[in-house]
Amino acid sequence: MKQASALFVGNTRHVEFRHVATWLEQHANMIHTKTLADARKQCLLSKTGFDIIVVGASRPYQYLTKDINTLRQAAPLSRLLALLGSWCEGELRSGHPWPGVYRTYWHQWPARLGPELDKLMKGQCPVWGHALTMTPAEEILYRQKQSAPLTSGLVVVHAADREAVGSLRDACQHLGYATVCSHGKQPLEIHGATAIVLDLRLCNEIDWQQLHKLSQHYRPTPLLVTLSFPRHDVVQQLLSTGAHHVLSKPFLVQDFAWLLNQITQAAPNVIGQAAA
Repeated sequence: MKQASALFVGNTRHVEFRHVATWLEQHANMIHTKTLADARKQCLLSKTGFDIIVVGASRPYQYLTKDINTLRQAAPLSRLLALLGSWCEGELRSGHPWPGVYRTYWHQWPARLGPELDKLMKGQCPVWGHALTMTPAEEILYRQKQSAPLTSGLVVVHAADREAVGSLRDACQHLGYATVCSHGKQPLEIHGATAIVLDLRLCNEIDWQQLHKLSQHYRPTPLLVTLSFPRHDVVQQLLSTGAHHVLSKPFLVQDFAWLLNQITQAAPNVIGQAAA
């Protein structure tokens, strides 16, 4: 299958962006530039253009709106995607986000955009292909109409919070999985599970111990951790302690479905990354 063409603008060695750059190199024909000025030159020199232009911003106001618009003028047929670091969280409320640019955070990649890139390569319209004026609320309404493919298997859900257990159970059952749920921190005597989902709230010493115990008990069944707005150092520690993947909350059901499918298929280029 033909790969998409991508232009990555920014620091590919930044700790929050390294896994994204690696993923793009594996799934697209990626060219890298460090500055918007160099990116504009690449767009003007390119004979075929780029399907997507990913601008990595680790902090607010790293790139000005006028410079983003200048880049857009050089590549009017390419869609701009903002890859944002943790410092940019809250920018929609108190900052000045770039208009007409699809936004995603480093911890939402690749679950948020992986399936959309697949759509592009199949000739379907990805989420960033809709109107530039589409708001986050309208995106959610659009995604509600997109049905995730049904699957089968058994997912074991561990969560101390009853609401978290309920939401994860409902998401699994919506996707076709059977579920066994536990509010306790001890592993269950269950065999043949497709995946383990562990919801964490604080990432304190007790949580680290629980993750280690569950990963050892259920091995080699893949374990997915859900966590609100994870930081890079926390994600790395979770992965080294036994998690196969970390999904950022709040997440979309499509994110959850895509990641469960990836880890149960044991895709080597997805295991051991942060996503959501």
